[in-house]
Amino acid sequence: MKTKTAALETIRPLATSRSFPPRRDYASLSIKDLLDAREAYHVFLSSLENVVATAIGRYMIHEKDWFAKHPPTEPRPDNVKKISEPKTLANTVMRPWSWPAVLVFVKQWESAEKLGSNTIPRTLYLPDGRTVPTCVVVARPDESLPHRPALATHASELIGANYPCLREHQGEQSTGTISCLVRKAGSYYALTSRHVAGGEGEKVFARVRQHKVEIGQTSNIAVDRLLMSVAFPDWNVKSTYLNVDSGLIYINDIQQWTSQAFGIGEIGDIFDATCQSVTLDLIGCPVRAFGGATGVAEGEITALFFRYQSMGGMDYATDLLIGPRRNENRQNLQDLPFTNPGDSGAMWFYDPPIHPERARFEGDEVPVGDRGQRARRLRPIALQWGGQRVLQPNGQQSAFALASFASTVCRSLDAEVIRNWSTGHEEYWGKIGHFAIGWKACDQLSGPLSRLMKANQVRIGFGDEDLRQGSGFRMGRQGYVPLADVPDYVWVASRPYEPIQHFADIDIYDIDGGASMLKRCHDDPQNISAATWKQYFDGFAAKGVGPEEGCLPFRVWQLWDAMV
Repeated sequence: MKTKTAALETIRPLATSRSFPPRRDYASLSIKDLLDAREAYHVFLSSLENVVATAIGRYMIHEKDWFAKHPPTEPRPDNVKKISEPKTLANTVMRPWSWPAVLVFVKQWESAEKLGSNTIPRTLYLPDGRTVPTCVVVARPDESLPHRPALATHASELIGANYPCLREHQGEQSTGTISCLVRKAGSYYALTSRHVAGGEGEKVFARVRQHKVEIGQTSNIAVDRLLMSVAFPDWNVKSTYLNVDSGLIYINDIQQWTSQAFGIGEIGDIFDATCQSVTLDLIGCPVRAFGGATGVAEGEITALFFRYQSMGGMDYATDLLIGPRRNENRQNLQDLPFTNPGDSGAMWFYDPPIHPERARFEGDEVPVGDRGQRARRLRPIALQWGGQRVLQPNGQQSAFALASFASTVCRSLDAEVIRNWSTGHEEYWGKIGHFAIGWKACDQLSGPLSRLMKANQVRIGFGDEDLRQGSGFRMGRQGYVPLADVPDYVWVASRPYEPIQHFADIDIYDIDGGASMLKRCHDDPQNISAATWKQYFDGFAAKGVGPEEGCLPFRVWQLWDAMV
């Protein structure tokens, strides 16, 4: 996996004196340095009642602080005060000059005078002379019952990654998301979270077209946790378990499956997480997932090795803490909460920008995602197994994703991700659908109109004889384009506002979780109005999320009136 180190090069502060040998400064700290410091201070930090969790990452700067926009080479002016407001995961930023640090998450933000002996030291000192900074962030656990949104239901009967799945056991339903298709010892399995896969021999269902469809049975091939010293032996962390929480579902019929990931595309090479490849440059890496409950989630890696619990002399941690992605102005692109119950098992993919001009930092060389046979191909990084629910100081709820490196999961289960099974399916309707429906519509008519349309059928679309070529079917923009797909082949290139005139995503819940626009129009034809549709799409736009605005039905209406 290629990550850009240029975006995270650390700028050293102005030196006040010169010495030799040069003193090691924070800029040169490695992951091992941070882990060693956290291990050395583990007993002290875990004894503080105010401490919720710890992690390693980069120093988080309050978004209103001077250094949020100015590097250390520009000292804080005397008339600019330090920010006393509590730092949270929502109001902090990481900059290229953010130091490597041990992150300490606390319940309450208090002054050093009030905390007394419970004050978290600003610097951790190791016996060999290494010094490591700490960064304190408020993350009060949200103990209220989580909202459980309805699981997504897909129209295609070809099942694959990101389909919601469920298991009924002991009077309750365990819900989650299928991670991907894998193979082990000559058999095919679906990978998901262990608490969804459950024990051996229980039926597992997916949701297809509002119905439960049996897809297989749970197996005893699973892993709950793994010693960090086994996953990352070079770092010698002996008292920490990494939560893996992964299991395999034995598939009934592989012919009903595809290795493509719904809402993502094709699956690329897995990021191989090792002591050498896992660096602090992963912090801020843009990632994408499609959860069975939340749907599309655009995030970024917030911290590494988030330690959330200590029990019986052992610590419990997870590889990644993933939070909402922000734009270049550090504004959230997705309202909190970020993840929901039912997303467990979702695979997080590295999400490079589609267009090179969308680089996060000037001068970055931006990798553009690979293109598969018919869809975008992204690289899997981690498998989500849970969420960390946090209350902001203003009472706002949020939920960050907890995930394990996919390479660690596959190595622990001795399973191989299948990437090329029944691929080649368009992520969108595409030319096949447009030409096919135009052609077949002519066969559904009667009377004089039927004779007129059938006489011109070859000018409207293509029949099955041409379209059964699948990806081999080609349609250039030169010459005559049958009318059924003129918008995609001609108008898009010549009319700047054409895209919204031949697309409308109306079959999802509205921004507040209410009925979809499709259902509203079915229930009450009065909702088929431009004002109602605009209000529906404006709700998404105001929150900075999809779907894109579309006015397809009104364009068809307009064309019909023009023809009549």
